[in-house]
Amino acid sequence: MLESLPEAQQAALTFLDYSIGPKDRAFTVSFDNEPYLLTKLTNRKDRLFRS
Repeated sequence: MLESLPEAQQAALTFLDYSIGPKDRAFTVSFDNEPYLLTKLTNRKDRLFRS
């Protein structure tokens, strides 16, 4: 599983890059035992990519 993590991360970045337009918004979430918010709802791709 650990070997596929970079591929999954790249796929998520590619998905965001192609699917988020100027009028769209998204947020990022991470989880272990509990989910936690990494980025609030935004249309700024740079913030989404950094998280």
